Amino acid sequence: MTREFPGEVREAVELLVAEEGREAAERRLQDRFRTTSGRERDRALAGLAILRREDT
Repeated sequence: MTREFPGEVREAVELLVAEEGREAAERRLQDRFRTTSGRERDRALAGLAILRREDT
């Protein structure tokens, strides 16, 4: 998934974290993952993976 659009997802996640904070960004991505499908759902999942990778 992240291989398909790594740069744009990472940039979007970084912007979201900068604007709303990490916890709010994670909640928003989780909501988007639950409420969308297809490509948008894949992007939300990729964004969550990026956030969680940064935690380790």
